[in-house]
Amino acid sequence: MEARRAKSNLIGPQQQRVFGLLAIFLSALSYGAMPLVAHFFFEGGGDPVQLAYFRFFFSSLLCAIILPSQRIPFRLQRHEYMPIGVLGISYGLVPILLFLSYAKLDSGVATILHFSFPLFVMFFCFLFFKDKPGLRALIAAAFCVVGIIFINLTPQHGHIVSYSSLGAFLAVLSGVANAAYITIFAKMGPASMPMFKVVFYMNSIPAILMTPYVMSHYDWNLSLMAWLTGIFMAILCSIFATLTLQYGITKTSPQEASLLSTLEPVTSVLLGVFVLHEVLTGNILIGIVAILMGSLLLAFQDPKANPSDVEVSVTEQSVK
Repeated sequence: MEARRAKSNLIGPQQQRVFGLLAIFLSALSYGAMPLVAHFFFEGGGDPVQLAYFRFFFSSLLCAIILPSQRIPFRLQRHEYMPIGVLGISYGLVPILLFLSYAKLDSGVATILHFSFPLFVMFFCFLFFKDKPGLRALIAAAFCVVGIIFINLTPQHGHIVSYSSLGAFLAVLSGVANAAYITIFAKMGPASMPMFKVVFYMNSIPAILMTPYVMSHYDWNLSLMAWLTGIFMAILCSIFATLTLQYGITKTSPQEASLLSTLEPVTSVLLGVFVLHEVLTGNILIGIVAILMGSLLLAFQDPKANPSDVEVSVTEQSVK
């Protein structure tokens, strides 16, 4: 452990930030594949509640196997109960609300509406922690908002694609829950807890809460494709994407992490084009370019020049 800590200390803050940005990018790519995976799960006979349960249950199971192999105890300290409980509930609400919106909206539209969450992250950080976003972050946010709007425009009518009001509400509410999760993890997350342990509890809490309902309402007569995509969703989104996002947050800031995560709908759109043969319009291309410009503004800024990029409460120990 000491050798690993000494090796980590040889990496400068700028290099660590680059690693953090790369981790957020990988997380965005993984989360961006979620609508495509959900599409195949639903075709196999599953529904949004089942898919959310698959994510929580199988990721908890895998982490429960990993923790003893790494000699990480399951026991929580008393001061960790509150942040872990709040993280588990807010994190658990995100896929449930988003998957429910997928059932009422086109997956791309639902994902795009979900990406109101960077604005809520900025709002929560300012309201509760007095973190004012810098000018560059505000410009990047504007680019991302414009990009999301353009991706959602139709060339035929020039207005937002029609959608279910309930589906739109659920998608935006999933963004609010995601913003709460990111802000709480960055500002109040358990500082000394290994990340696999955090992921275990974040997924096991909603899995336990959902178990009585899903066992009494579903017969689980799913196709092999649904089972495989459900397990793949757990590995890709609940473990890999969550770990890389959390690592990225510790090396950047919650505002930067949330804005760079707007690359997720770009991934969703491109996967929809190449796999589901959806149409790539000029408006979508403009939206993608706008989101990429906003992300590049953040990626190449000097972190010392932005006073809002304060250090988060998760320490170096939490990523080891």
